[in-house]
Amino acid sequence: RGLAGGDNDCNAENASLQVEKVLMEDAAQLWFCHSKACPFVIGCLRCVLPGISVRDAVTSIQCPRQRMAWDGDSFSSFEVLREHDPTDETREDIVFTVMTAPSPVSDREILQYRWQVSISDDGAQALLMQSFEDESLRSSHPKRVRAFTHLSGYLLRPLQGQESGIEAVVISQCDLGGGLPSWFQNMARRLAKRRCLAWGQKLRAHCLTLAQAQADVGDRRATAS
Repeated sequence: RGLAGGDNDCNAENASLQVEKVLMEDAAQLWFCHSKACPFVIGCLRCVLPGISVRDAVTSIQCPRQRMAWDGDSFSSFEVLREHDPTDETREDIVFTVMTAPSPVSDREILQYRWQVSISDDGAQALLMQSFEDESLRSSHPKRVRAFTHLSGYLLRPLQGQESGIEAVVISQCDLGGGLPSWFQNMARRLAKRRCLAWGQKLRAHCLTLAQAQADVGDRRATAS
C-alpha cells in the first residue's frame, strides 16, 4: 500500500504538465500544475520558516490538538481514527478531517492513510497522505461531500548553513467531489496567495510557541531539582 501504483488516469506516466506560477516571493512560492490527462490540479507550496525545528513542525501538523490550535480556520474536525503500530517504521495511521466551506457549499470530509518517514540523516521528514474508502471506519455524512486525496504530502527539511529554521514543501492533488460553483473556484483561486502565506506564518508562530512552552517546562524542572 502506498502512493505509487495507482490505477487512475492521474498516474499516467507520460502526462505532460503545464506549470503555472501563482506566487513568487523570497520566503514563499506557489505553483499549480495542470495536466490534460487529469482534471485535478496539483498544488505545490514551498516556504522558508526561520527559527523553528522539523520536530515541532511535524508535531504541529500531525497532532490533532496542535493542528486545530493554529489551523482551525481550515478544519472543523481533525481526528486520528487508528494510531500507528510502534513497530511500523512508516508510522502508518488513519486520519479523518472535515474542511469547512462557505455556505451554500457543503463541507468536505476526507478519510486518509498517513505515513511519516525519515528522508535524510539531517532530520528531514516526509509526511504522506492518500485517501481510501471504508464505511466501517467512518461512514459518509449526508450533509457533507466525501473528497478524495490522490496524493498529498509535506517535505520538511532543516535549513542548511548557519541559519536555523526549515524549508517546507507542501504538495496536494485532491478531488473535492461534487459540483463546485464557478464563483467558489474563482474565490479559492483569488485567495490562494493570501492563504498560503498565512498558512506558513501561522505554522511558524505555533512552532515558536510550542518551543517556548517546552523550554519553560525544562526550566521549571531544572529549578525544582
